[in-house]
Amino acid sequence: MSMDTTKPYYKKTIQYTFGNQNLNFLVSQELFSSQDIDLGTQRLLRTLLFEKIDSFDKALDLGCGYGPIGIVLKKICPQAKVHMVDRDALALSYARANAEANNVSDNLKIYGSLGYDSVADTDFDLIVSNIPAKVGEQVLTHILKDARHHVRKNGKVVIVVIDAIAEYIEQQLKSDDSIEITYHRSWPGHHVYHYRFKPESADLNTSIEPAFESGTYTRQQNQCTFKNVSFALTTTFHLREFDSVSYDTKLLLSHLGAVKGTAKSVLIFNPGQGYIPLAITYAFQGAQIVLVDRDLQALQISRENLIRNKCDAEKILLFHQVGIDVSKNEFDVIVGILPDKQNLEVYKMYIEQARAQLVSGGKLILCSSSTVITRVEELAAEDAQFRLIGREKKKGYSVISFHRS
Repeated sequence: MSMDTTKPYYKKTIQYTFGNQNLNFLVSQELFSSQDIDLGTQRLLRTLLFEKIDSFDKALDLGCGYGPIGIVLKKICPQAKVHMVDRDALALSYARANAEANNVSDNLKIYGSLGYDSVADTDFDLIVSNIPAKVGEQVLTHILKDARHHVRKNGKVVIVVIDAIAEYIEQQLKSDDSIEITYHRSWPGHHVYHYRFKPESADLNTSIEPAFESGTYTRQQNQCTFKNVSFALTTTFHLREFDSVSYDTKLLLSHLGAVKGTAKSVLIFNPGQGYIPLAITYAFQGAQIVLVDRDLQALQISRENLIRNKCDAEKILLFHQVGIDVSKNEFDVIVGILPDKQNLEVYKMYIEQARAQLVSGGKLILCSSSTVITRVEELAAEDAQFRLIGREKKKGYSVISFHRS
């Protein structure tokens, strides 16, 4: 995805000095640590200097965000191959832009992955991660221990964690006989660990089932009812609506229940755990379902829930990206929940991309806070091709629908 698409999300450019390197990072309000380089990241990077980790052939930045760790790794060791992965497509877009801005694009691979699931390589000398705290213990264990399947013999893993999970992290590392902690330092708020897997570890580099498929991200089982039909859903950690349907989703589902007509192809953006896609498959039976989201986890759990409820897998397409432009102008319906507290330019992007892809007579159905929907209504009113069908407002939320001429 080009930086033109992520431009509406831009906040500012951060300057950061590491050793004798002066670096610049474009950042978005939507991404972690948009005010400055996160203190935990800075502390982790300093330990690379302390331990003289400055020579490696291949490194992985797991959960790269907008790119500070991976880009510093390239600056430390310019000839190294560096992989940078994240579940958020916006983070990946900014990481690519920042790699170009700091002249480190050679031998650099930036791609989407949920944990290690899309990381095929098994020969990294170094894996580095600022581990998020709110992913659940199962995912934390996956990040810590499944690194063994991706490092060379005597390869190192370097992580930083916040105090809230440090006790769990230390227990996991120290209770595993195959792990040797080679360095540990703590500051108020953060702990940095360097560790390796002992060469005699029997399962080093052996292939494993992807963590998502094995149920590592699974939280619980839920039920959802639409038009008196009950659907069973699996929900995941670190994604909203894991225990119940949110009010904005309920409002959107209620509005969908009144929608008439047929559809051959429906685009759903920000599908969450999959409640809305399941309702769409019932409201427009037989339609092709196109799911679009920045969050790879949302796409994967939504697809899984559709298939478990007997939706034809061949009729489901996933697009992990920023915005909803999938270069198709064939949708009968585009539906989704707009994120709150965005720049006006973000909402303009959604409206323009929806218009370009809806067929004549197609419907655009949007839900969000009433403040956001009022802005969207004003934007759509400026577009001669959109005609307002209706708007419902309840408890600070609104759902609105348009007809494209």
